[in-house]
Amino acid sequence: MTRQYIRRLSPEELKKLKEKQSRERSGKSNAMYGIHRSGKDSPSWGKECLLKTKEKISKARKGQHNSPKTEFKKGECFLEKNQGWKGGTSFGTYGIRFNNELRESIRKRDKHKCQICFRNQKDIISRDGKKRLLSIHHIDYNKKNNSENNLNSLCQSCHMKTEFNRSHWTKHFQEMLKCTN
Repeated sequence: MTRQYIRRLSPEELKKLKEKQSRERSGKSNAMYGIHRSGKDSPSWGKECLLKTKEKISKARKGQHNSPKTEFKKGECFLEKNQGWKGGTSFGTYGIRFNNELRESIRKRDKHKCQICFRNQKDIISRDGKKRLLSIHHIDYNKKNNSENNLNSLCQSCHMKTEFNRSHWTKHFQEMLKCTN
């Protein structure tokens, strides 16, 4: 079945198809059934041969230098040298009013939903399985401007997107405010 065909199925048909595929791939019919390959269950966990191999590689690389590209990836372009550096603005202090009470009131005002992707706060889970609160974003990027019209709730993923092309996002959120007023 092609992907285009699946999209044309009704929601009920799609649900049945997914359940069927899930049954077909579960238990002993799954290619990975009974195979545990991570952590202490790994067949090579704590094996002496792996430790010896690591030592050999380490010795072989002694005295070698990484390429400039690798050094860049390792963090040689730190702070001011980084292309994303914005003059240390992230180290600035927030206004006195920017506290947990204000942040929670903004989340409530926004009905605990990200104002870009509209995901609900209760559905946002971090990589380590913990629930995350929505971040509070300053529309004009001025950390001292804590008026409620300058703040909105964003999930961490969308908040990271707003760090690039700031003029676009400032305009986007200001237009959103005009529509709500």
